[in-house]
Amino acid sequence: MDTNNNNSKSNYVLSVAILIAALLIGGSVIYSKGVNVSKQGETNVVSVVSGDPFEIQKNDIILGDSNAPVKVFIYADPSCPFCAAANGGNEEVMNYLKQGMPDWTPPIPGIINNYIDSGDVQLVYRYFPGHGSGEYAMKVLYCANEQDKFWELDEVLANNQKFIEDVDKIKELVIRTGIDIDKVDSCLESGKYDDKITYDIEMGKKAGVSGTPAFFVNKILKSGAYSFSEFKALIDSML
Repeated sequence: MDTNNNNSKSNYVLSVAILIAALLIGGSVIYSKGVNVSKQGETNVVSVVSGDPFEIQKNDIILGDSNAPVKVFIYADPSCPFCAAANGGNEEVMNYLKQGMPDWTPPIPGIINNYIDSGDVQLVYRYFPGHGSGEYAMKVLYCANEQDKFWELDEVLANNQKFIEDVDKIKELVIRTGIDIDKVDSCLESGKYDDKITYDIEMGKKAGVSGTPAFFVNKILKSGAYSFSEFKALIDSML
């Protein structure tokens, strides 16, 4: 028996095992930390799992006064029919909702029109894959936000949801909204919001989102396309 050869093989196997273990440990540490976006298009590796889903980030989509006493977090998916209805789009779904609730009105425009200018509410919009095919449109919206066109384009997409998976049509709608398409294309090619998408989803999961649209009014969950009147009653009770 060649003892030296056996020893060499044993040492080689041991070295490989140590290397694999080191890689696995290192990978698990990186995975457990996750990602958090702190600046527009800039990603820092910090804890997602231990993060506060109600802590507003610098590149969250925000509308309203930071000192507003009521914070409303919206988790939505541009491809979700009920999200579009909540935003005043998708006539078919809005008509369906009005069959059961004749006085139903879309909540997002209602909240914006009644509580943003008064400084009573601050809206925070995040992505969650409730329908599953709106990620591209969401990245376009993030890029449009760099031109201060997020809310305007969001409304346009909600009213043209049947085209939400048509890349060429989305670009046409972007141009029609007065957004610089070259800047949007460059933004998309950079992949700068890939980690933002991941962060939004992870924070949604941690907050308890299981479907879209999901609203948190000062951390109180309202899941579904409720009428504006229900949000008004809740917000007024907090003011």
